[in-house]
Amino acid sequence: MFSVSILAVASCFAIQFHCFNDISPKPMNYFVLLVCLLIIFLVGAFFANQWSNADMENFLKFCGGGGLVFYIFCCALLHHMANPSSNVYYQGLLVRKNIEYRTETYPCGDGKTCTRIVPHYYLHGKVYDDDLCKIEVSSWDYHKASEDDYFTCERDMKNFTLFNKSQYGTSQTIKERFQIASRNDIYENYKYKRVYDNASVVQDGLELAIQNTIMQKPYDIKVLTTKEMDDFYYAVIDKWNGAAPDELLFFYGVNDKGEIQWARLETFAKNEKNQKLVADFSTRHINTSYSNQLVMDDIDWVLKQYVRVSNDDFSYMQNSRSVMRENILLIVAVIAYAIFVAVFVSSNRF
Repeated sequence: MFSVSILAVASCFAIQFHCFNDISPKPMNYFVLLVCLLIIFLVGAFFANQWSNADMENFLKFCGGGGLVFYIFCCALLHHMANPSSNVYYQGLLVRKNIEYRTETYPCGDGKTCTRIVPHYYLHGKVYDDDLCKIEVSSWDYHKASEDDYFTCERDMKNFTLFNKSQYGTSQTIKERFQIASRNDIYENYKYKRVYDNASVVQDGLELAIQNTIMQKPYDIKVLTTKEMDDFYYAVIDKWNGAAPDELLFFYGVNDKGEIQWARLETFAKNEKNQKLVADFSTRHINTSYSNQLVMDDIDWVLKQYVRVSNDDFSYMQNSRSVMRENILLIVAVIAYAIFVAVFVSSNRF
């Protein structure tokens, strides 16, 4: 009965992962993993069938429950491997904040458990699609926030181009030359820094100007400056795996006088459908000097011509992805569960 329950619950998870996601591992992967874990469980049960009822109950609890946990964890990991994603940061406004109260338990001495009412603080922001983005924050950030404040919503967007990360790669020499940081994280739970001023040429006000320009629009704009040659651009593209969906990266290489030596624009999927725009952007900056106004003019010029590309256009790339890691995961999971069951049976048999 217990094994049948495991089969039923696990099958539900497999169906859920397969049906409610556009791209997922082949259903056969879920089925093979389920069958292998179930066989190991039944073999263990065969050797444990002479145990007392209490020992058998422990076997069902630990090995059966452990198998279910193994299965759910592996399904989630398989799904993650087959659905690569990128973080995208949309600019919006804080439209609401609220407090939710929950009852929680805690140890209060002498083996007793007490309950208390705990407040949880939430901010709600509205971005380009009018959906509300809800995040939990600290009490400090909650009381400091005001409605109509700028609010950044982080969304996990599927990015099928990551099935072929090598297209964004650069030489090992360039990688070692630059220590490129990851994309910025949201700070104070709802604000986001969009300017990476490595050349120290950006004047005050650029962050605010960019935020106002893309407010409640489907763009995630970042500006990067440097005094290095354009190898810096290739190092960033390698580290960040190109531009994410809806992300536009503006690069400016300047000299000590602030004169622009090179400029690059990077859009999603290696500039798919925006190749001419990207080429024109580079030639647009011949004999120009950096200024905040130049950047804002560039952003306005780019957004008027930019073609938004859907991630769904690259769903075909899943067919060419390497499944080696998924197969290794299946093998490791089966071996690990077999060892777990064998150790449990051996330790209780003698």
